[in-house]
Amino acid sequence: MTDDPPLQAAVQAVLGSILCSVTLPAGAGKTELIAASVAAIAKNGGTSLVLTHTHAGVDALRKRMKKFGIGHEQVVVRTIDSWSYNLIAHFPQLAKLAVPDVPDWSKAGDYHRAAACAARSKAVRRMLKISYSGRTPFGEPLGIRESMRVNAAGSVLI
Repeated sequence: MTDDPPLQAAVQAVLGSILCSVTLPAGAGKTELIAASVAAIAKNGGTSLVLTHTHAGVDALRKRMKKFGIGHEQVVVRTIDSWSYNLIAHFPQLAKLAVPDVPDWSKAGDYHRAAACAARSKAVRRMLKISYSGRTPFGEPLGIRESMRVNAAGSVLI
């Protein structure tokens, strides 16, 4: 972990949230904050799911996770597009969308909405809760996302 007091205060704020979206300007410390938060969860035996918009973001986050000593078994870092596609490929009936074996990335918005639909199902929520066991100090499940929100209609808000 780190001995940076401002970063530790921010980590505690993230850990105190039930579901967190980190939205900051470029260079403001999103990657550091996310990695430090995941490290705190991993230290307590938890696992995390981190979603970001770009492949560059995935690469930067994975490198930072390595710097913090976070193992592959403690965190999954994916793009929002690839995670959404993977989820609906495994749960097409719950997502109400069948996808081809090879993703058509021009339909990424459809994948986001379908993944949001599947994620509202009891089965997928249970799977996510079991798979990503990060907890807040209050025992609530914790999810960390970089700037993605899905509204009730399933639209992705950025």
